[in-house]
Amino acid sequence: MSNNSLLHQFLRRAFACEAPRSFSSEPVSRRGASASPTFSIIWPIVALSLTACSVETSFPPPGVEKEIQAILDTQVAEWNRGDIPAFMETYVKSDALRFASGGTVQRGWEETLQRYQRRYPTDDAMGRLEFEDLEIKVLSEKWAEVHGRYRLYREGDYGNATGLFTLLMQRTNDGWKILHDHTSAAP
Repeated sequence: MSNNSLLHQFLRRAFACEAPRSFSSEPVSRRGASASPTFSIIWPIVALSLTACSVETSFPPPGVEKEIQAILDTQVAEWNRGDIPAFMETYVKSDALRFASGGTVQRGWEETLQRYQRRYPTDDAMGRLEFEDLEIKVLSEKWAEVHGRYRLYREGDYGNATGLFTLLMQRTNDGWKILHDHTSAAP
């Protein structure tokens, strides 16, 4: 095997972050310790790239799941205080917000706020909120997905309610915010 093909094979594997399977047992140079100038120049680059490939990065970054959990805790606290506008601060304040529930889709922050206010006009209608079975999956540095179950404990004519939700959360300049919310009520 020639020096160039050996080098080519090594570089291809190095830059793909693969471990070499096996190389030919032929010496790099048949003339002793002298290697080609190309090999001498590229060798340090190859060594650095192998080091870079072997460095493990932490994903998700530490603390992201706790940040998202704090947002969800804020939602529960604001809901249980009866403060729908404060509850809505956990959503992206834009027309890009999508809220799907009860077979309908609501778009936009202001429209979603108005929907909540119409559906939950009193403290009795709002009840006491709890989240259960939360699964937070960080998809990238900018996106996360949350699955969970909500429970509304209510008295009077409203009765208790429960169901599942899926949230797509986006890291914004203001922190993690909900961009898409799909909530379904259990029968």
